Amino acid sequence: MNVESIPAVERLLRITKGRVVEVRKVNMTQTAEAKKEVERLPVGRPWLEIYADLRKDIPAAMLSTRQQQGNTLTYISWPDIVKLLHWYAPGWSYSLSVPIIAEDLVTVRATISIPTAEGTISFDALGTEPLFEYRKPKQGETPDENGYVRTRTIGYGSAADRAESSALRRAAGKAGLGLYLWEK
Repeated sequence: MNVESIPAVERLLRITKGRVVEVRKVNMTQTAEAKKEVERLPVGRPWLEIYADLRKDIPAAMLSTRQQQGNTLTYISWPDIVKLLHWYAPGWSYSLSVPIIAEDLVTVRATISIPTAEGTISFDALGTEPLFEYRKPKQGETPDENGYVRTRTIGYGSAADRAESSALRRAAGKAGLGLYLWEK
């Protein structure tokens, strides 16, 4: 599968006479041929079909890399995970626990539920992020009892946002999406 095979449509929901009606608006940046309506996968397909789709390689354009502790990690961002879940597992839902703060960590549980022909299948995962980072003190700074100075974490979004993103990626991985990225 490549990025071009995923239909570029915006989904808008509108309530008409007490019913939810799905309205599709094609992204105007697509070519005329790509603008043709693409038949959507049905909700509630057999689990083995959904799982086979989720196990497919992720398009290279959706993958990013970053350095962490001297290693190069390949990952998929949470917005791209959501796009792929919408495509391969129509009707999926997502819920979060209330963030738990203990010590200097925030933890969130994400649950992804996928409707299948056999019933709804759910996958849970935790995401944990530090509220603070510790570093060696610079000249004039007072270290704690362990010899470090506590600083705010540096990264995109709050610690709770990052924990949610991590939990979503892990739950999607448990469902099979991008699982091969963890196997490397």
